[in-house]
Order: sequence, then C-alpha cells, then structure tokens
Amino acid sequence: MRTIISIIFLSLLYQGARAVKVTGTITDDKGNILPYASVFIKGSSQGTTSNNRGRYFLDLPAGHYTIVCQYVGYGRQEKNITLTTETITLDFQLSIQQTNLKEVIVKPGGEDPAYEIIRKAIKKKKII
Repeated sequence: MRTIISIIFLSLLYQGARAVKVTGTITDDKGNILPYASVFIKGSSQGTTSNNRGRYFLDLPAGHYTIVCQYVGYGRQEKNITLTTETITLDFQLSIQQTNLKEVIVKPGGEDPAYEIIRKAIKKKKII
C-alpha cells in the first residue's frame, strides 16, 4: 500500500515539475497599468486575473496555447505561444475600444413613460 501511495505522490510531483510559468504585465497603450484584467487560455476554463500592479502568472504544461487578455473598455488581445521548459514573459498592451452611438434628440414637452404606468397602477388600486 505504501508503494502505491509513494508512486502516486511522485507522479504528482513530476507533473508539477513539468509546469511552465507564463508571467507578464498588462498595460494600456500609454503604459498605464491595468489592474484586475482577465487573462485566460482560449478554448478552456483555465485563467487568472492580474493583480493591482497589472502582473499575472499562469502555470501550464508544455504545449501550444492561445492566451487571451481583456479589460473592460479596452480591445481584446490574443497571443499564440509554444511552451517548452523555460519561463516565458508575455506582456499585453491593450488599446482603448471606442464605441459610437446613434444621435439622441431631446425634445421639450415630452412625458416620462413611467407616469402612464403609475396612472394605470393607481386605477387598479383597491380602495380600502
């Protein structure tokens, strides 16, 4: 029984030793740190968030991956990497994502649609 437990323990240590560390910093196009940005492996549920200094790290087994970085208000960025045995530094520099909206026209004298709902609710109210 001890032999089996020892083999399982050693195989788990071996798996952990084969993990490659991916680390980096996330900034905007002006060099400002983007804290708490999302970093994840495309097509999987594995990922992390950057800390308050914009730094992140992932431990992954050797292989080919697409790392995705995104932050609210900024464009999403994807980078393809191949991990072997050495630690990789993979920095992201995100650009602001601009959204254009249609023009809004405000006219005087219009009624708030909530007033109609309130009037209907008052009509249906039971008198005590």
